[in-house]
Amino acid sequence: MQVRAALFGLFTFCLVHSSVSVKAQTVSVPDTTTVVTKNADVTPPKVNKPGLSKPARAAIYSAIIPGAGQFYNKDYWKVPVVYAVGGTLGYFIIENNRQYKRYLEAYLTTIDNDPNTVSPIPETQQTLRNNRDFYRRNRDLTIIFAFIAYGLNVMEANVGAHLNEFDISDDLSLNVQPAVQYAALGQAPVPALSLNLRLKK
Repeated sequence: MQVRAALFGLFTFCLVHSSVSVKAQTVSVPDTTTVVTKNADVTPPKVNKPGLSKPARAAIYSAIIPGAGQFYNKDYWKVPVVYAVGGTLGYFIIENNRQYKRYLEAYLTTIDNDPNTVSPIPETQQTLRNNRDFYRRNRDLTIIFAFIAYGLNVMEANVGAHLNEFDISDDLSLNVQPAVQYAALGQAPVPALSLNLRLKK
């Protein structure tokens, strides 16, 4: 009986021991990849890259080549405007300078006290001097306008780049809608207007 009891106990121990070992083998190790994927959802903080900003680059491009800053800002329609203004001012500078030299030479022939020289323009000395001064003044003013236009070209490229970076998405909005307001307890509802300002998330 004792031998049978011992064999039964040994047999039971082996069964229990084998079941425990089997269970120990079926225990799954926690998946580390799932932990990594959960942590991967966290976006890293945005680091500002060193260097010139977009408005500064646009201004420098327009300072080197007029219209290049507008092209960099993708405002392509402004490039022909820049060159139309520049071409018009350049034409008036050249034409006024040509007329100024023409009347200057004609005026000099009237004051050189040489009877052999004849003025190429048959006008009086006073008229020649007035026209000379007129075209010289127009030439100088046009040069000043050209410098102003050049500065405006650079400034517009800088401001245009700033406006392109300005957020005008649907997250920024001001909604006006009707509402009902209760002044106090026992009072009838009063119609009113509600202003809702939505800011970017």
